[in-house]
Amino acid sequence: MRKRKAWLGLLLAIAIVVSLWQVPGKQAYASGEYDTLRAKWKEMLTGGTSYNPSDPEIAPKIASIQADAAGDMNTMDVSPARTRLWAFNGATSGEIAKLSYRKLKEMALGYATKGTSMEGDPGYRDAIVSAMDWMYANRYNETIAESGNWWDWDIGAPIEMTNIVILMYDDFTSAQRTNYMNAIEHFANASLYAYSGANRVWLSYLMAVRGMILEDGGRIAAGRDGLGDVFEYVASGDGFYRDGSFVQHTRFAYTGGYGKDMLKDIANLMYALSGSSWAVTDSRKDNLFKWVYDGVEPLLYKGAMMDMSRGREISRNKFQDHVVGHDVLQTLIRISQFAPLADRLAIRSLVKQEIGADAYRSFYDDASIDMILLARQIMNDAAVVARGELSLNKVFSGMNRVVHDRPGFGFAVSMSSKRILPYESINGENRKAWHTGEGMTYLYNGDLGQFSDDFWPTVDPYRLPGTTAQFETQTQTASGQGGDVAGGATLGEYGVAAMRLAPYAQTLDAKKSWFMFDDEIVALGAGISASDGKVVETTVENRKLNAAGDNAFTVNGTAKSTALGWSETMTGVNWAHLDGNVSGSGIGYYFPSPAALKASRKANTGAWNALNTYVGFNDATPVTRNYLNLWFDHGTNPASAEYAYVLLPNRTAAQVGAYASSPDIAVLENSEDAQGVQEAGLGIKAVQFWKDQPKTVSGITSDKVASVVVKETASEISVSVADPSQLNTGTIQIGLSATAACTIESDPGIVVQQTAPGIQFTVDVNGSAGKSFVVSFKKSGTCGGTQQTTYESENLPFDSSGDPSQIVVSDSAASAGKWRKYASNAVGDYAEHALNVPQAGTYNVSVRGKLSTDRATAQLTVQGIAVGVPVDFYKSGTASFQTIPVGTMSFAAGGPKTFRFTVTGKNGASTDYVLPLDAIILERIGPMPAVSRQEAELLSASSSAGDTVVAVNDGGASGGKMSKLNANAANDYVSYTVNVAAPGTYRIYAKTKKLYGSRHLSALCRRRGARYAGEPIRLRSIVPNGQSRHDQFFLGRQPNLQIPGDGHFGDGVHPRIRSARIGAGVTARRG
Repeated sequence: MRKRKAWLGLLLAIAIVVSLWQVPGKQAYASGEYDTLRAKWKEMLTGGTSYNPSDPEIAPKIASIQADAAGDMNTMDVSPARTRLWAFNGATSGEIAKLSYRKLKEMALGYATKGTSMEGDPGYRDAIVSAMDWMYANRYNETIAESGNWWDWDIGAPIEMTNIVILMYDDFTSAQRTNYMNAIEHFANASLYAYSGANRVWLSYLMAVRGMILEDGGRIAAGRDGLGDVFEYVASGDGFYRDGSFVQHTRFAYTGGYGKDMLKDIANLMYALSGSSWAVTDSRKDNLFKWVYDGVEPLLYKGAMMDMSRGREISRNKFQDHVVGHDVLQTLIRISQFAPLADRLAIRSLVKQEIGADAYRSFYDDASIDMILLARQIMNDAAVVARGELSLNKVFSGMNRVVHDRPGFGFAVSMSSKRILPYESINGENRKAWHTGEGMTYLYNGDLGQFSDDFWPTVDPYRLPGTTAQFETQTQTASGQGGDVAGGATLGEYGVAAMRLAPYAQTLDAKKSWFMFDDEIVALGAGISASDGKVVETTVENRKLNAAGDNAFTVNGTAKSTALGWSETMTGVNWAHLDGNVSGSGIGYYFPSPAALKASRKANTGAWNALNTYVGFNDATPVTRNYLNLWFDHGTNPASAEYAYVLLPNRTAAQVGAYASSPDIAVLENSEDAQGVQEAGLGIKAVQFWKDQPKTVSGITSDKVASVVVKETASEISVSVADPSQLNTGTIQIGLSATAACTIESDPGIVVQQTAPGIQFTVDVNGSAGKSFVVSFKKSGTCGGTQQTTYESENLPFDSSGDPSQIVVSDSAASAGKWRKYASNAVGDYAEHALNVPQAGTYNVSVRGKLSTDRATAQLTVQGIAVGVPVDFYKSGTASFQTIPVGTMSFAAGGPKTFRFTVTGKNGASTDYVLPLDAIILERIGPMPAVSRQEAELLSASSSAGDTVVAVNDGGASGGKMSKLNANAANDYVSYTVNVAAPGTYRIYAKTKKLYGSRHLSALCRRRGARYAGEPIRLRSIVPNGQSRHDQFFLGRQPNLQIPGDGHFGDGVHPRIRSARIGAGVTARRG
């Protein structure tokens, strides 16, 4: 066989496992398993048959399904010479295909749903089957060329079509089903892995469902495996970021849009495949649960999904924020069906909170029958406790969004930068979103309909709350536009956010900051300048009023006119108050310096088709809503203008007046160099530093652009620092005039130089992606020691493998007077607990149990990851309680974790397999370890016989060089010895260089003495235009690297590779 020359290099020390994205050959599976998958999918669509159609919450849903099906049936062209099924005026051919299949799906749902008037109706069956054949013959088959929007052909139409076939599987012949699926193959024929984010998931989902229909296990497996890389976090482009951000189309925030749909289809597919031969076992799937807590939960407010995360979908009249929020909650319910115990309980607690708190719109109005049944189980389950309101401050640096949740209100800021564009407007959608990404603020409280009920077609798009803009100027979007700062720092429940405003093709420039405390938000603006000859305004408020438009508006204690059409220019404004639309939802506005403001009260009329002309969303019905608008007029061509105001949610006019007389906040500085605020009651000072030069504000010094929050109590000082520009490739030097005795703890990347006199430390922010770094100091005394938390087994949520019995036994020798006895009877039985880890960090894990002569040996896993070695609970003689160290575990975040003890055997002298669990003990010994980055060219390397490994200079490599293997045959390899700093489970990344014309690389990651058991990754190695680039790829988890020097990795060249230069590095992240 002729050998092909291949270059292989590894920049950081590791090997990549890559397999081709081909559909495997058909394997034999029991036909009943395919039947089960389809039945499960059909039940998800219809709700099954166990419900009562007269149920008061289900009956309206049946009526709606019935009405849709009947309407579609009555309007469908059934004539022999028909040239269309329905008229979709102005629609493209792709849209016609998608919308036609959607109507047929509605008919099929009516036909298949229990309790409808057309359930099992032969007339509907025949009409649908005939229409499907007509569509295949005339609109959607292997000979038709795709035109217009590719999504309609490749994803939109196939989703509807596969659901139709699942709903009516036995009503189609095998030949018909094959024809329909072949048509989908024709359009969706690109490799799944050519796509990313939501598009990747849609295509994977469609591959798997086609496999269910065609009874092709290879397709199901390919669809399942297509999810693999999607579970991994991204550092750029589409997908979920480590801070919880979700981005689609490279530059747009989309958690509540594409992210919502991606999660839904992942959840549906994972649930459908659970318990089958194709269950998702990829270890990265656990990230799905993290996305719920980090990415989705903060964006839900009492049943609504925050609009700032929904992209162009805010312009869709049928999908306003509560409707979309309910869609998200349905996805979370689905996830809870296959989640581990701790995540299952936490997610259901979240769902119970959100459904119960939505007093604006009933969840059941929007839920499917299946979801109505599942949600009611959660709401009626006394063991599921509603989560309660959130208290958090969350900076989504990856998508330029900030959320501040407090009991009684939520606050959010939508920003943009060179990384994230202000808005997306394609396909005739989102046509007036010009300023939605320029510092728009959202204040959520008891007025839950504020951003629903036709807000978007009626709000003045030039005066959105929080924005600074040139009046009646439409901001355009373009790659590379925007300012260089958008982000902020979080310290516990409080934080600061900042944005450098620099709209595309305008001279407008402004520095905007928001300081978020317990019951107030401070907004500062400085350096507001422009020379475009237009008026520049900063909008404090543009609040939707009640139906009469007569909400009381008070300024400095004086009531203003309640008549629509009122407007006024006011000076010397110290405070203002606007009554809310529901009791307790009034908002106060305090101005630290007497302000000149303009205000108006007016009725605005608009229509959704002014925002969206896409078929299905272009409603031309006029709607009118009333608004109170309050703004600063900075004049034409302002130079270094500024503003300052404070939002006071849920206050009465009297309370706002009292606050203005004795405010909790003080503005420390509001300039082009820095903006800072003190909240005396909380002991917090927060500063946004705007320049890369030393600057001190009220005892806080930074030498670079930085967001800083300092909180001081009687005994401690805590500091949070972030680089909101994400441009700093070095460090930030921070100084505090305060003095401390010692450092309690600091995040990796912080180096403390001194604590007295004055505190000095540096923060390495290179590659930190805007994250907050936290350090805490003790003002007197000594630092050290550990934090120990004991979790009593008998008090924790419990689950098991099933058959064996478990009892709680009273025993005075137990740690809290009781222990749990689990009478397992075989290897593989398990008992598990759900517990909340207090915070991120590294912990020693111990278990306390009652050892005796009939005990098992069991392996502890946390979230599926093994901790230490199996624990032997056997003891000869008299039974006694003992605490047994199990191992060390690092957690990237606190929160719900599932601790499972799985029986692996028993001592040779033991008489049974009893698990005796008294308590789980976590001893926090420090923060998360820092990322270990090791340059491949500096590591000890060995290679296959006859091949050489050389270091190559390359400016794009992380250390300026990369390691290159000159391989010449399949199975050639290079192995590196990687030093591992501490025991634990690691995520491993390799940075590689790819060249145009290269093909797929396969590599096998090995650990000394054992084959690596992780999943393969897929490397898409073609780079356009002959350019090379360096990329980082996730390799999987490497379990239990115990000592320095362990971790011998090898890799091999796949026979299909051609001219690939791989190489640069390996990064290990603990957790």
